[in-house]
Amino acid sequence: MPTLRLALLLAALTAVPPLASAWANRSELPDPSPPLDKLTQLIAEHTERYNFRGTILVERDGETLHHQSYGLANFTFEVPNHNDTKYKVASITKSFTATLVLMLVEQGKLRLDAPIATYLPDYTGEGADRVTLHHLLTHTSGRKNMEAFGVEMFAKPWSGVYGKPHTMDQIVQNFCSGPLVDDPGTTFDYDNGEFILLGRAIEAVTGKTYEEVLRDHILEPLQLHDSCMLNHAVVVPGLADTYSWNRDAQRLDIDLTIIILANTTRTDMGYFASRINEVLLGS
Repeated sequence: MPTLRLALLLAALTAVPPLASAWANRSELPDPSPPLDKLTQLIAEHTERYNFRGTILVERDGETLHHQSYGLANFTFEVPNHNDTKYKVASITKSFTATLVLMLVEQGKLRLDAPIATYLPDYTGEGADRVTLHHLLTHTSGRKNMEAFGVEMFAKPWSGVYGKPHTMDQIVQNFCSGPLVDDPGTTFDYDNGEFILLGRAIEAVTGKTYEEVLRDHILEPLQLHDSCMLNHAVVVPGLADTYSWNRDAQRLDIDLTIIILANTTRTDMGYFASRINEVLLGS
């Protein structure tokens, strides 16, 4: 029986939990291969219930079963999302980073069992000689979470760390070089700092910027022409604004996050999801 594959769920931050979070409960997951009318009904119910904003593309065996956009790309001017709207994909960027790390492992340029100091000799964090790339990939480094350095520094949209331009060296030194709070490999703690350090390791062994490596090894080989790294100084045509829900004030706030992340369209992410093994890893 053919397997239903959700090729893409690109959601801008919404005023309520996105569709993906509603499916986190396995009891709400769709059947592996539901009838098309049931799939359409399921999507319609969830997009309405959770005020979903974004584009949903569902494919099975190369056939498009559902492709539709929902909500507004910009609330101020009431601009709707379209199927070619670009989205800030935030932590989906970690998928690109993990792929690049494993590609460099296959090329012998990185080792998963090597500690941070192997590639970043100037790293001053306590785990320099104990935390490995594998620990970083699996969020089990035991490092002090970068967002634990002060909630106010990260939570404020206008003045917080995620809303101010920083060099990667500044971010690594100020927010990714803290003490160990757990033994490496013993505790899972989701931390953006893990992948910032991986990005720096990628740059160290390639002699290129992360953006250049991403372009040369993923975006160009896969012809993902609608994808790139965001830069606060560059205007990206067709890029949806993002918003976050302020629980305390019960209102929608403009999300001004500009820390390094990618933007892309549903087509590019769908192609990346379906072809990464075949095109890049030769399997």
